[in-house]
Amino acid sequence: MHPLLGITLLKLAKLSWFMEKEDLAKSYITESKQIIDITHGPGSGLALREVFALAQEIKSFSNHRHL
Repeated sequence: MHPLLGITLLKLAKLSWFMEKEDLAKSYITESKQIIDITHGPGSGLALREVFALAQEIKSFSNHRHL
């Protein structure tokens, strides 16, 4: 598995999120995290900084929207 695949999926997640396609963003972020955990390690800066931050933003938005 090539490390750029996880990074590319992360970019697609961000683009989907900016285009307000929440379900697609969630799908891409999940797949991206699985790959980045394998290629970079689960505790890597990329996984913690980028993937976790975007996942938290999406989750927070989803929670506020359903209130």
